[in-house]
Amino acid sequence: MDRGETAAAVLAALDECGDLECTGWHRARWTQETLTALCKHGREHQFTPWANSRVAQQYRNGGEWLYDCCWLDYQDDVLLAIPMAAECEWGSIDEIRDDFQKLLVSNAQVRVMICAAWCIDDDHQGQATAQQICDWVRDFTGTRDGDCYVLAAYQRQDNRFRSYRYTITADGHGKPPVCHRVNMGRLDSSTSG
Repeated sequence: MDRGETAAAVLAALDECGDLECTGWHRARWTQETLTALCKHGREHQFTPWANSRVAQQYRNGGEWLYDCCWLDYQDDVLLAIPMAAECEWGSIDEIRDDFQKLLVSNAQVRVMICAAWCIDDDHQGQATAQQICDWVRDFTGTRDGDCYVLAAYQRQDNRFRSYRYTITADGHGKPPVCHRVNMGRLDSSTSG
């Protein structure tokens, strides 16, 4: 799978989760739901999914391997690539930054950040969270041309956590990263950043 197909598979997995219920769920359950969906899709694409212990064993090959969730591509027990690495953090912007820094140094084709958008004041549809992550990508001197991130920022609305999704692609030639809003199941042409 190329980078675009991997990003599409990640978005399909996140679509499967839909919006998360506010009532009766806690952060561990939100994490479990999103990471389980990612593991299922990784397995469907013939990758070896690894994830933290919140994900049922039937959907993962082992425990957390550097990231909250990742898809590994093996051939004859030789690791060939990391198509996807994901971090999931529901806390403050500082906690999101700490987890996101793991993704900055990752060599995964697609790096996924699943987080809360309510941690930034006046974060309309996760736009402030997306802009903050674009800034971190821009400021990191190891950013390379073509680096690809998927952001799923959840925001409380109508007793549900609505998911607002963005792809962030780095140019690597001194230009700021491009942030695209993604509607569930398809790319939207609107950009910011």
